[in-house]
Amino acid sequence: MTWTAQPAIAGLKEGIAAHAKQDYATSIREFLVLAQQNHAVAQYYLALHYHHGRGVIRDVKKAARWYTESAKLGYPRAQNNLAWLYQSGNGVKQDYTRAAYWYTQASPQHLLAKINLAYLYRYGLGVEKSNATAFKLYKEAADQGDGRGLYELGRLYEKGRGTKKDIKKAVDLYRKAALRRYDRAMYTLGLMYHLGKGVKKDYIQAERWYRFAMDANSTPGQTRPGYKSAYYGMGQLYKEGLGVPKDHQVAATYFKQAADLRHREAAFEVAVLYEKGIGVKKELKLARKYYEISAKLGYRKAINRLNEMGQNEIQPSS
Repeated sequence: MTWTAQPAIAGLKEGIAAHAKQDYATSIREFLVLAQQNHAVAQYYLALHYHHGRGVIRDVKKAARWYTESAKLGYPRAQNNLAWLYQSGNGVKQDYTRAAYWYTQASPQHLLAKINLAYLYRYGLGVEKSNATAFKLYKEAADQGDGRGLYELGRLYEKGRGTKKDIKKAVDLYRKAALRRYDRAMYTLGLMYHLGKGVKKDYIQAERWYRFAMDANSTPGQTRPGYKSAYYGMGQLYKEGLGVPKDHQVAATYFKQAADLRHREAAFEVAVLYEKGIGVKKELKLARKYYEISAKLGYRKAINRLNEMGQNEIQPSS
């Protein structure tokens, strides 16, 4: 019996309701009984418990096992998650070919799988590289109003990959994605205004969209980090006094926030400010610390500066 033909039985409803209430003991009990009876949706939810350690010790290998059982029965959400495990090599041996296979199975009914499959075609991972196929898949997602699909389609227009290069079209797509609160699109739209790329240079608009990108992941009563490059962009505006008062202290604050999110150029900027005592108290120990953070993230300028300071060469992290 495939998942599409499986009845919405009482145990499944109870399991899903318990899962939503974070009553994981109840949801696991209900899902396990059904999963052992080859119920695809229950198998998927049981896999989620193991994948994220909800009510059980986190075990991605067991998650992969249950995703596989559900995926074989044709459940798209399980197929997408299993593909992601193969793509990332998490819980299973990394295998882009299998990732592509399961994304392909899920993509007609699962939007995220379609986008993930487009990524594999864009970079030739497990499939023959094809920007044209990536463009087709991203466009299908964009036509459904998906923020990431709109953004990625914009990237292809900006780079002229799989389609004719069209910066204005790219900006239009970034704007549509940004209005759907896709954080990377908000940042990129701010960057386009910052650089005057595809639009008239406008630092006020750049600052506006950077702020939106910084706030994109927050919800009422809960503040979460936004898109890391947006903090870096804000730091640059304050460092140079572009559309905002020139203020190295404020710039340092934004650069630090980006650096804490592993933005290598931002970490380098913080190091320079500490080394020179600009906007912050001069502290060579802190300067070295941020140079090391930047260097470990592979930023060549930081590696070179550490060597000039007599530091043994830092190997970038993988």
